[in-house]
Amino acid sequence: MKFIKKIYYKNKAPDFFKPANKQSKFKFFSNIKKKIKPKDVLIITAYDKAYSKIGNLCKKSINLYCKKFKFKKKIFTIPKDFKRHYAWYKIKKIKDLMKFEKYKIIMWIDADAVFATYKDLRDELDNYHEFYLVSHTVKVNNSSNYKNTKLAISRLNTGVMIFKNSEFNIKLLNEVWNKKEYFNSGWWDQSAFLDVLGYRGEVKNNLNDHKGNIKYFKKMRLLKMEWNSIPSTSNLDFSLETHNPIILHTAGYNFKHKKEFIENFFNNKHKIKLIN
Repeated sequence: MKFIKKIYYKNKAPDFFKPANKQSKFKFFSNIKKKIKPKDVLIITAYDKAYSKIGNLCKKSINLYCKKFKFKKKIFTIPKDFKRHYAWYKIKKIKDLMKFEKYKIIMWIDADAVFATYKDLRDELDNYHEFYLVSHTVKVNNSSNYKNTKLAISRLNTGVMIFKNSEFNIKLLNEVWNKKEYFNSGWWDQSAFLDVLGYRGEVKNNLNDHKGNIKYFKKMRLLKMEWNSIPSTSNLDFSLETHNPIILHTAGYNFKHKKEFIENFFNNKHKIKLIN
């Protein structure tokens, strides 16, 4: 039997292998839900015409979720003349929307993801952290010093992200946006995020460079995996799905299977659960 060895560092970031409520041991951060009115929250996604058969399903999901909590929403069409890979469009739109003070909280959801459980995202917000996202455990190809073992590493996933509209996040997003080496390569915006946040183990192929940039990671809170649950596929070394997901994200599926999976989900009405 092969075992997976998790990678730890002396100067590591908050433990990716612990749930969000245990990352900040001995610290208490007050929830700010009462300070954030529904009209202050904006949920967005974007896709091009070729992706509309899947994107429209995401749009339907966002509409239902926002109707439940009275949040605002915007669905963007990615223009044909966008100069970078389309994955970068999310960074542009979030940056642009932060110019409007009325949007205090901006949530991005990839166009191949849908809300499965209607849980108020404001329950996750606190008075300290600036941005929120999910990390997944993945296998890396680097050899291990231990016999019959493989190494695992944590990979931040930019498919679902929540940002406060703040100077801190504007600076962060500008730094991500300016990472030219990922404009049309790697995982695009996700590679840039990993680089800027200091988790470069995969993008630089150096596991010793996966310690985190304290300037940024101390203001990052990891959400529970329910917020970005990826249904299992044969090419995954770890299960990235949860029993009761809040967001189902069909990353890793081909176009046909993405569409079929999400359509089947909507047709199975009992799976949509409302949490007050």
